[in-house]
Amino acid sequence: MEKYPLVSVLLCVYNEEKYILKSINSILEQTYTNWELIIIDDGSTDSTSDILLSLTDPRIYVLRQNNMGLTRSLNTAAKLAKGSLLARQDADDISHKDRFQLQVKLFQNNPDVILASTDTIWIDQDGAVMDRRKAPLSRLHAIKKMAVLTNPYVHGSLMFQKIAFDAISGYNEDLSTTQDFDLIIRMSSLKRPFAVVPEELYCLRVHKNTITANKWIQQIKNTMHCARLINRYYPHTVSTKTRITFMLKKTIIGCLSMINPEIIYRLRKIR
Repeated sequence: MEKYPLVSVLLCVYNEEKYILKSINSILEQTYTNWELIIIDDGSTDSTSDILLSLTDPRIYVLRQNNMGLTRSLNTAAKLAKGSLLARQDADDISHKDRFQLQVKLFQNNPDVILASTDTIWIDQDGAVMDRRKAPLSRLHAIKKMAVLTNPYVHGSLMFQKIAFDAISGYNEDLSTTQDFDLIIRMSSLKRPFAVVPEELYCLRVHKNTITANKWIQQIKNTMHCARLINRYYPHTVSTKTRITFMLKKTIIGCLSMINPEIIYRLRKIR
């Protein structure tokens, strides 16, 4: 038995009583077993805390705190991590049982890689498949996605080297949204390889509670921050036209969501 976990899983949760146990069970069922699961209960007010108190696996550590938001909670979890690889998992998503096994194998076979993702299935609140997304195969492919202000990877599917995470000082706590996009951009600036396990190993759940109708203005501001960051590292990559198109699209969707908060959920479901 290994003395220390190789993989530290960062899971932050706020009021996800409906899905949290399914998410945790998908970690408990992993074929790869040398992991620790660090759960930050970010001031939940529903039955989430009671569910977490019922967990008995010694590889799980739960820290309950006053509500501080996802970004700061992720940095808190990372500081507690013992593993040299950090894996993300969102509280309403599901990891395939072979996800860690295959991502760890990728890192072991490619020691220069600092970030690895997987392909993703998008599911609705009942688990029905809504969409399938392939992840960029390399750092250069990821930069091409960034050029059109598209986050290249699903946050929860990521596994990355802790040494690389520490080298860029973790998540930017000035950002309440798009913290994953910002992290990926800065990690790409290290000019080390990104890679993907080209299999659908992560299920991203899209449901009404994930809709951020009241945060769309902040999302625009934070994405413009990301655009400036991309152009700092890769000059002239994000054009003015791309920025204006993004802002118009987000503004239209944001205004519609204020009229009907379910609009984003419905639009995603009919993709």
